Amino acid sequence: MSLTRHLKNPSSPVRRWFAERLPHTAAVARDANHVLRGSTNQRERRIVAPGRAKEPPLPCRATNHALAGTALDLLARAVLRSGALERSAARDGAGRIVVGPGIPPAMSIERAAVARIDVMRPWEPAFPEVGWRELAELCLLLGRFEQARRSREAVQFAVERVREAPPTLAGYTGALVDADAMEDVATAAPAIAADHADLRKVERLELGPPFGLSRELGGADADVIADDLLLDFKATSTTRIAGRSELWQLAGYALADLEDEYGVRSVGISALRWRRRWTLPLDELLERLAGRPVSLEEARRAFASMVRESSPAWQRRGPLRRSEGQR
Repeated sequence: MSLTRHLKNPSSPVRRWFAERLPHTAAVARDANHVLRGSTNQRERRIVAPGRAKEPPLPCRATNHALAGTALDLLARAVLRSGALERSAARDGAGRIVVGPGIPPAMSIERAAVARIDVMRPWEPAFPEVGWRELAELCLLLGRFEQARRSREAVQFAVERVREAPPTLAGYTGALVDADAMEDVATAAPAIAADHADLRKVERLELGPPFGLSRELGGADADVIADDLLLDFKATSTTRIAGRSELWQLAGYALADLEDEYGVRSVGISALRWRRRWTLPLDELLERLAGRPVSLEEARRAFASMVRESSPAWQRRGPLRRSEGQR
């Protein structure tokens, strides 16, 4: 069970810990959503008629919202630098798609898709307009693989789709990528690349980084750490972008970095479809969620103690190596 699943499970000791220690989420979520929706003052809020949802600049036109969102998360990383998708849940998911004896062909397809993205170099400022559709297609394929890591139903769906497909990159994209999803992701892609161009210029850029406590949590790695900022990508088109679970997730990543390996001092959310970013100093986030000043070092120790006491099997396997992190 990953950190995300822990936070959605009312019976999880991890969720109970956050509910007891960091319960004051409503005001922080309200402030974050006002920024992420572009409603930072009363005049802007009145632009939207009562009872009518505001639509983001990049609305979701795909039938499968979850898949399109996963693909956009992957694309937001892919446009930052080479090797951005070398460590993702798609690889494990591809290993679960077995259509015959021997090595699952989906594993080689996943590697081919990642390699093709690196050949395309979508992080370059001069990336050609004609490349966005292919990049969208590849990220949607990897998104299907990532979904296969999360659920048995997604594995079964993929197996049925590719059973008669040629075991090639073209064969798998043809079987697993729907036209409406490709149009949706391709339309949003250039804007997402432009919105995150500043991240390509930072001194240190970590993509999909795991933390010291990731193994015990069953999987916990952030989207990106740029210098001392931990940023989580959210691709929702709804007006509720940041809620209790999203705020606890940010805090959880920071607390899971037991040895302060990444030196995270600020956290935030990038709302991909809304084209806005919200950030907050880590100390301020923890203090507002707790309703009192919080020692980061003490909070990390308490969090680690709770996780390890509730997950003895993971504890015995030892610390997670950075190459093993998964979402």
